[in-house]
Amino acid sequence: MASLGFLATELLLNIVQYVAETPEEFTIIDGSKEQPPLKNLSLTCRRFRAVCFSFLFRSVKLSLENGHTHRSIRELRGFIRDNSLERTIESMGLAMRPEWNGGKVGLELKKFLWEISVKSLSIRQHRNPSLREKSARWPYFLATLERLRLEEVDDDNDLKMLLLKQCPIRLLYVNDGSFRSLYGNDNYFVGDAEYGPGIAAFKPSAFPNLTTVVYHAAWPPFNRFDGFLEFVAKLSTIEVLEVKLMGDEDLELDLERKAYKATLDTVLWTEMVTAYQILAWRVGTMGSLQRLVVRDHCIPFHGKTAPPQSFTEGPIGTYQKQKDAQTQ
Repeated sequence: MASLGFLATELLLNIVQYVAETPEEFTIIDGSKEQPPLKNLSLTCRRFRAVCFSFLFRSVKLSLENGHTHRSIRELRGFIRDNSLERTIESMGLAMRPEWNGGKVGLELKKFLWEISVKSLSIRQHRNPSLREKSARWPYFLATLERLRLEEVDDDNDLKMLLLKQCPIRLLYVNDGSFRSLYGNDNYFVGDAEYGPGIAAFKPSAFPNLTTVVYHAAWPPFNRFDGFLEFVAKLSTIEVLEVKLMGDEDLELDLERKAYKATLDTVLWTEMVTAYQILAWRVGTMGSLQRLVVRDHCIPFHGKTAPPQSFTEGPIGTYQKQKDAQTQ
C-alpha cells in the first residue's frame, strides 16, 4: 500500500483544500481552544506541513498590550515577510488590552494593517479605553478592508486611529456584549448603558459602501440601542439590518409575577419590548433598507408591539420591505 508520502503534490493540495474549512468572515478572538483539523493535518508529515502552511495563516490573531505592542507588531511583521505571507492573510483579529498603545504606537499598527492589505478586521476591547492619539492626518488608508467586527468597543479612539477618514467596509458586525448585570442596579440606565458602541460616534458619511449591519447583544438598555440605530439610520447605503437583543437567553425568561414586585425577567422583557418599539420606528426612517432580520427567539413583534410599517414577515424573524413601499 502506497503511503501519503508517495502522492503527487497536486493530490496533497486537493486533500488540504478539502480539509481546510471555508474561511470565516471574521477572526473570532476568543474562539474555540480546539486545534482546527487543518493544523492537525499539518503535523502529520513535512510534505503536508509545506502544503498546509499558507492555508494556516489566512486568519491571524494579534494581542496588543501596554509596553509590548511595538514588539508584537515587529515580530509578526518579520514572520510574515520571512514566509512571504503578505497576500495570504485575509482576516486579522486584534485583542486590545488596557492602554495597549502606550508609547504612541497606533500609527505603527495602522501601517502594519495597510502592508498586509487586510480584508477583514476584528477588534476586541472589553470596554477598555486606550490612550488618545491625534490621528486625523495619519496616512495608510485601509483601502482593501471589506468587513469589520467590533466586540465590546465603547471607545471611538481606537477606531478613529485605524479607520479615519473614510472606511470602505460593506459589512459591520457589532457584538455589544451583555448588560444583564446592570439591571440589578436602580441606576442601570446610566454609565455603560448611557453610551452606544464607539462606532456610533462616527459620521455616517465615513462609510459610503456600508450595506449590511449586524448588532448582537444581551439586554442592551433601549437608550443605548437607540443611539446605535440613530447612527445606522443615517447610513445612505444600508440594505440589511440584523439584530439580536436577548443573547439567546429569552427562552429562559420567567414572566410570572411574584407577589407585588416585578421580577428581573419582567424588567428585562419590558426593556426589550421598548427596544423593539424603537426598532420599528427607526426602521421606518431607513429609506434604503430592504430587509430586517431578527435573531431573537421571542420576538415582541409577535403580539407585544407592531412590526415596522411597510415591511412584511416572511420566514420567522425576516421582514422584507413591501414592493409598493419601494416605489413610493
